[in-house]
Amino acid sequence: MSSSVPAVGDVIVHKEFPPITRHRLALYCGASGDHNPIHVDIDFAKAAGFPDVFAHGMLVMGYL
Repeated sequence: MSSSVPAVGDVIVHKEFPPITRHRLALYCGASGDHNPIHVDIDFAKAAGFPDVFAHGMLVMGYL
């Protein structure tokens, strides 16, 4: 029985996910209890130096 070891750059699993929308971010805020405005308030995100809101790290990890 031979076992092949993946090489750098090999695709192990191909997975596609739908876009993370503002609606999904708002739903995740409620579900997780993480109501940091940087995830849902574009004015807050821009004032912090970001071009737009961005997803919670744990939401992204949940997708993975």
